[in-house]
Amino acid sequence: MNFMAKDRLLTFEEITRLASIFARMGIKKIRFTGGEPTVRADFPKLVRMVKEATKIPNLAITTNGARLEELAMPLRESGIRKVNISLDTLKEEKFNAITQRRAFKKVMSGIDVALEAGFDEVKINTVAIRSFNLDETIDLVEFGINKGIVVRFIELMPFYNNQWERDNVVPMDEILAILRTKYELTPLQKGSVSQTSIEYIIDGDRQKRVGFIASVTKSFCQWCDRVRITADGKIRPCLHSAHEIDLMGLLRDNHKTDEEIAQAIRSAVWDKSEGHEDFLSDGFILPIKDRPMMRIGG
Repeated sequence: MNFMAKDRLLTFEEITRLASIFARMGIKKIRFTGGEPTVRADFPKLVRMVKEATKIPNLAITTNGARLEELAMPLRESGIRKVNISLDTLKEEKFNAITQRRAFKKVMSGIDVALEAGFDEVKINTVAIRSFNLDETIDLVEFGINKGIVVRFIELMPFYNNQWERDNVVPMDEILAILRTKYELTPLQKGSVSQTSIEYIIDGDRQKRVGFIASVTKSFCQWCDRVRITADGKIRPCLHSAHEIDLMGLLRDNHKTDEEIAQAIRSAVWDKSEGHEDFLSDGFILPIKDRPMMRIGG
């Protein structure tokens, strides 16, 4: 794994300035993702800086969970309200193989510490992969029920260098069929039109739910209101577009005002395409010069 030089990364001050510009433009939620956001030294300090500068109450994080044992409470105290934890398997050896590290027990412990920390919401994100974890579908839901958290199955999306294959995509409807062999599932009404996840109530108990992010088979492009800022200061209006606009250069130009940066953001959003390609079509070709997912941010 090759890491960027420090001077190519946005500083805490630059991230905070960008967050403040977005807040003034109407953004109401900020999520810190990765890669892995908790590898930034003194990450809770960045959260505090962003919270104080933007006054946005809805701060969230997506993490692999490996550092939650030590960071859950500091992050809660810094302003994080919602936590998504990536977990694709409940089997330690499979976990080690897919993550290329032996942190399974730390992640399991981190989930418990996160639940104890009192976040408004803790969820598990599981990428469904036919050749890897389809046999664990019910076990993962049971894990969520026992922990009192929502497990969300994410359809495998194509990204550069993630060995994506059509045959490994498990459609949401197929997972629903598996789960309905054991549970009664009732659709839960979306909280907003731009919500990317679809949730179902399990056995009539609203405290027990399972979620899906079906961006491959049930695209939600027409409702998407998200943009991403990469660690090196590029704005990426669509997760599945290789088109990026550099904001770092503007931030480091002492003559550029916040309004000029805001105008660059507006231009990027207005240039956003209507939707991504049909990934399951025979004509789909994965861009070979794009970033891998770990360098975009989920």
